[in-house]
Amino acid sequence: MKFLFVLLIMVSYLQCRAQVAQFAIWQPKEQNLQAFDAGYKKHLQWHKDNGDKWNWYGWYIISGNRVGQFIDATTGHAWADLDKPINPAGDMQDNFINVFPYGNLNTVYKASVIKELSAERKELYTSRFIRMIRFTYNDPVAAKAYLLKFISALKKQGFDQFVTYELCDGNAMELNVLVPFNSNEMLGKLLSAFKQVMMVSNLPFSTIQSETWAYRSDLSLLN
Repeated sequence: MKFLFVLLIMVSYLQCRAQVAQFAIWQPKEQNLQAFDAGYKKHLQWHKDNGDKWNWYGWYIISGNRVGQFIDATTGHAWADLDKPINPAGDMQDNFINVFPYGNLNTVYKASVIKELSAERKELYTSRFIRMIRFTYNDPVAAKAYLLKFISALKKQGFDQFVTYELCDGNAMELNVLVPFNSNEMLGKLLSAFKQVMMVSNLPFSTIQSETWAYRSDLSLLN
């Protein structure tokens, strides 16, 4: 009984320390890309003026099924952090003034880091590009076992940063692996690692999709 109590305390402690991120995906309205960028910059200024200490990262998707969409994210949080955003009513009001006229908000979702499948540092999110690979699965144990092989192959190719997120909203049976790269040579090595472990039969994934994100420092707010 004492062991069970200690185990529950440890699980609770680890859950409280979980690294959580929140992502939002925007679709800039047609022929309003410059206006969207300008409005989003004003919104980031609102965060800065209101003393927001969270980091906000921005990327445009430049390849894949969602090309042209914009992603913003805040990362590295405990779950409790998300209960204490800066002035949520004012945040939404500023969004309505500066961002919504020029872009549609497609979705907002939260995701938690799977630590055994991650080597995460802050500079990961500010690399020139990020390759995001989306895995949907039916068997979580088998899926994570295959991703361990992928991570091992990445390390052999010289990658020392990557992060795996488990979605907490929408499709709960989805894992997203984010791998930063700064050149086409690195992208080739990444794809080589991917093919090395994925070109086999009986993969435990329902679907696999990939896309590339291009970092926009001018659409990011770092503290």
